[in-house]
Amino acid sequence: MCVRNGSKSLVGKTALIPIDMPKTTWGAFMMIVRSKLNDTYIFHYLNSQMFFSQVFKDTGTATINQITKGILNECRLPLPPVEERKKISKMLSTFDAKIYNAERTLYALMETRKALLQQLFI
Repeated sequence: MCVRNGSKSLVGKTALIPIDMPKTTWGAFMMIVRSKLNDTYIFHYLNSQMFFSQVFKDTGTATINQITKGILNECRLPLPPVEERKKISKMLSTFDAKIYNAERTLYALMETRKALLQQLFI
């Protein structure tokens, strides 16, 4: 998770590190969030509007864009039973995969269009 940045829009961005990447490192202004739950539910929650509204509720006029350990400790994570968490995670992961595939398709179409325009107007 990005915990400090000059751009408020980047603070709170998270990435899921797969379990088969144990020697992965992270950079400055980053934090690793570990959980004993070992599922993607928390990852999806950390990307939700509910999480961001808790983190940035008292920003006022401060110019330092950061998430501290204290802020994270105050956040409340809704924790349904395991089976419900799995269903929620599966549904959201399915949407993420569809969005990713749509973005790849869009990129390929844009590149094809660009190539056609170059051929047509040389």
